[in-house]
Amino acid sequence: MLTRRFTATTTALATALTLALSLSLPLAAGTAAAPMGGYASEVIAQDLSNQSANTASIAATPNAPNSLVITAAPGVSLKVETAGSKPRSVTTNKKGTAVVTRLIAGRNYTINSDSESITAMPVIPVTPASSLRVATTDTPGNVELTWKHADTPAQGAVKYRVTAEPINNNQAAITGETTQQSFVLIGLDLATRYQFTVTPINALGAGKPSTAVMASSLGEITGKPIVEQPQPVPSPQPTPVVNPQPVPAPAPAGPSSRTIYVCPDGFTEVGNLCEKTTPYTFTTRTYSYHDETYTVSVEKPGPAYAADIAQSTGTPCPWGGTINAAGDLCLMPSVTETQTRTRQVKDAIPAGFTDNGTEWVKKNDIPAGYTDNGTEWKQITAKEARVVPA
Repeated sequence: MLTRRFTATTTALATALTLALSLSLPLAAGTAAAPMGGYASEVIAQDLSNQSANTASIAATPNAPNSLVITAAPGVSLKVETAGSKPRSVTTNKKGTAVVTRLIAGRNYTINSDSESITAMPVIPVTPASSLRVATTDTPGNVELTWKHADTPAQGAVKYRVTAEPINNNQAAITGETTQQSFVLIGLDLATRYQFTVTPINALGAGKPSTAVMASSLGEITGKPIVEQPQPVPSPQPTPVVNPQPVPAPAPAGPSSRTIYVCPDGFTEVGNLCEKTTPYTFTTRTYSYHDETYTVSVEKPGPAYAADIAQSTGTPCPWGGTINAAGDLCLMPSVTETQTRTRQVKDAIPAGFTDNGTEWVKKNDIPAGYTDNGTEWKQITAKEARVVPA
């Protein structure tokens, strides 16, 4: 009984002491008071949607050949410039975008706002790869693809999507990506024929794929067994006695080579023909100017003469004019004079050229053997025969 009463008294005393301390001690600076019967609250997330949209950063990406689309806050004034060209000023629309066209592909442009500066590069569509070859490796089921590609500054950074697509079955395609001009695809089925493609990709998207098709499966080409079946062990049999047979004459040797038809180097197979494309090239010309004369009318003060002559006769300004405030001069009316001046004027656009705002530009003539498909020059030729080992 004594122990229970002592425990209750001690507990009540501790509670009273804690309450007294909480009422008498001041809160530490920056500490929120805990709600009654709860714990102190703390802001862990906040809606920032009401902050000024003008704090958004600017960005620029290619959206079409020789073009950039710039994103920023709405109504931001921007200056777009590069070495050797006249700076251009644009302002973002209500959606926060501005499109700048007629830029020089492969050249870095600096885009400046009042508070930020970035660099972006316009590009042209990527050209297809050429000379695609597929070769076996020491590992069954692995093949190595190699190709060539014209790496020009105007195309920008290029990567390649490599694909092996099964022919006439439902197996999944095998794909990979690389920035090199070779790639090893692994895990091909030895009993399946594949169509291989290499597709170049730049900032404007994927270009035309280059294609190579297997005529036989890897198992048929390399001689590797497709499926190894266990062979039954034969039972021992008595050795029959047979008469010796004459050795047959050796079979005539087969052909040591064969003829295949492939596209020439630099061409891509399109159906039964071969196609090669190349981007347009342009000739530019710096503006030229000529002098032009023009006339302006300039008003000059009229002559003046002494008014004392007029005063001696008693008549102010007897020869015309108006006497000035001081009363000592007679001022004649002002005279309008025509003057000839000279200024520089930009010459007319040369024949065949257009004005892109910084210089005159003209698309060059179609190279021999090519046609113009509206976006690039294209050349078509037939496959050529090649003799390879049988």
